[in-house]
Amino acid sequence: MLLHHIYGLFSHPNDEWHDIERERANNKVLYQGYVAILALIPVICGYIGTVHVGWRIGGGDLHFLTPQSGLILCLLSYPALLLSIFVLGKLIDWIGKTYGAEANAKHPRGMSLASYAMTPMFLAGAVAIYPSIALNMLVVMAAMAYTVYLIYTGVPVLMHITEERGFLFASSIITMVLVTLVGVRVATVIVWVAFFPPVYI
Repeated sequence: MLLHHIYGLFSHPNDEWHDIERERANNKVLYQGYVAILALIPVICGYIGTVHVGWRIGGGDLHFLTPQSGLILCLLSYPALLLSIFVLGKLIDWIGKTYGAEANAKHPRGMSLASYAMTPMFLAGAVAIYPSIALNMLVVMAAMAYTVYLIYTGVPVLMHITEERGFLFASSIITMVLVTLVGVRVATVIVWVAFFPPVYI
């Protein structure tokens, strides 16, 4: 279990990145012991929020998804989250060559960076249990800001490059994060609406 890193990433991120670098977990361990667990937070909370709590637009009535429709959304969202981390990790390793990052086929550092840097976003998914648009946007923006900070602090440590190159590399990663997250989310919604139209109560 790699969940002990969560506390360190918030309380002493610089030291924690060094611990993560020394640990050198492989992709299988990362997914089973960290990503697969944290990715459940937004999925489960989203189900509870849309099916049992409900949301309203403006001053209108509460809206709910049927349990079946909510479950389908969750079943689409979970693998989409896992895929987004995988894609980010591969992109980081690939682009890292441009910045002189060390390559390590046995312990790909890009996957570690993507997995741990996205921790705030996974945890922010808990707010989906109360699907208020304003509240969700506020929490996600705060989580994204801290994710950016983690990327900037983690790149030099995990990728073994100078801070100067790390700054440029981290800026590229942040762009990739935004594009990947938005792209995967949009694709998920399109598939959901096109093939499994949402059913409201």
